[in-house]
Amino acid sequence: MKSSKKRFLILVSAIIIASVGTVAANATNASTTLPRQATPAELDSAKKSIQTIGTEFGEFERTTKDISIPAEQVVSDIDSINQDTFKVVTEYGTFIKK
Repeated sequence: MKSSKKRFLILVSAIIIASVGTVAANATNASTTLPRQATPAELDSAKKSIQTIGTEFGEFERTTKDISIPAEQVVSDIDSINQDTFKVVTEYGTFIKK
């Protein structure tokens, strides 16, 4: 009798372990998506949709106004922004410090 119960418990345990392993493997495979690189058109579109640039030196908002600013306060790329920057002019837009 003990041997029969032992076999039953081992069999049930094996079935449960196998079921959980299968479900976990299927769940992992079903939800995994491979990353892909954005196309040049997608990158261009994303850049053109930026409304605000936030940096340690402040926030710069997109503008269509042509504001005259001294040249030393204007930069042409985000990496050049510093504490004196008031205007950022890039290939995808013009931004003025808030």
